[in-house]
Amino acid sequence: MASFSPNFIDEVLSRTDIVEIIAKHIELKRSGSNWMGLCPFHHEKSASFSVSAEKQFFHCFGCGKGGDAIQFLIEHTGYAFPEAVTYLAEKTGMEMPRESDYDRQQDKQEKSERDKAYLLLNQASQAFQQQLNTPQGQHVRQYIQQRGLPEHIVHRYQLGFAPAGYGFMAQHFGNDEQHLNALENIGMLFKAEYGYRDRFRDRLIFPIRDRKGDMVGFGGRIMQGDAAKYLNSPETPYFHKSELLYGYSEHREHIRKRKSLLIVEGYMDVLALAAFDLPIALAALGTAIGESQIRQVFRLCESPIFCFDGDRAGYQAAWRALERMLPLLKPEHRPRFLYLPDGEDPDSLLQKEGKEAFEHRLEHEAAPSLDTWILG
Repeated sequence: MASFSPNFIDEVLSRTDIVEIIAKHIELKRSGSNWMGLCPFHHEKSASFSVSAEKQFFHCFGCGKGGDAIQFLIEHTGYAFPEAVTYLAEKTGMEMPRESDYDRQQDKQEKSERDKAYLLLNQASQAFQQQLNTPQGQHVRQYIQQRGLPEHIVHRYQLGFAPAGYGFMAQHFGNDEQHLNALENIGMLFKAEYGYRDRFRDRLIFPIRDRKGDMVGFGGRIMQGDAAKYLNSPETPYFHKSELLYGYSEHREHIRKRKSLLIVEGYMDVLALAAFDLPIALAALGTAIGESQIRQVFRLCESPIFCFDGDRAGYQAAWRALERMLPLLKPEHRPRFLYLPDGEDPDSLLQKEGKEAFEHRLEHEAAPSLDTWILG
């Protein structure tokens, strides 16, 4: 990817109208020579978020965050720096910096490979969705119904079914070496002694997207047998488990709008909350939440609630989250922890008590993180 010179970045910013950029994300009202709105980075009832058209700068008098249009896009949308610069350059009609022929060829090749991978992952997802509606997928549909997930959630989150057996992917995409290599590269197949084998077999499939909304891999829940209950895609050029949060791209705008975020343990918890019109939950991919994921959480919401299952594993997960969180805490961060009754998880509790009772727990029972451990 091309690097940007300071002169190019200055030119991008000089051509950018920061008011226009920010107004696409939050409501702004003129106040003298500036514009004011509710800060998207922390909860507030009166507007303290100021945007200066003259200085091309934003500043929140409540939480202290500020910067130029590039910084706003990084903080608010999750763009990486090059993505934010490129977005603004293209929006203002600027020609991107010229690269060497070699760099252009490398970028072109990488983009081509990435686009092919994303296309293949989406095609795999479509195949899994189709399998869910076959006779072989009936037991998975029954499981989904038993868990109380309505049809619109199944469609919205593109749930699918990976059939039993080792050859579904090869049968669906073709058994030639080119397709098999491509499927291995995106984590759908693995090479065994007697050829390629499907990674996901007899599993309920959860597509996983990155922050930009691109499908990068899958999680799968076993339906029968003694294999691991949950299985994720392996590390690939596109799937980095420690950097991903299930539900991020789907729920980001809901979280910002409601100023509320829940961190839960599993995919089904995320979906159960969405089914009860609480599309504000994210989940790490079957492992303890890491630094990169915690940073993403705090970019979305300064007062997230970590809501773990009411069992020993849930308490251990909470302790690990707190340990990793402490070095990253800033004065404006106000994380809380909600411990559910013994043996319950968000999914089961919602089914038992309903949305109103669950929201009451969130409001009245979630304890500040340090109080949780200091006061017991």
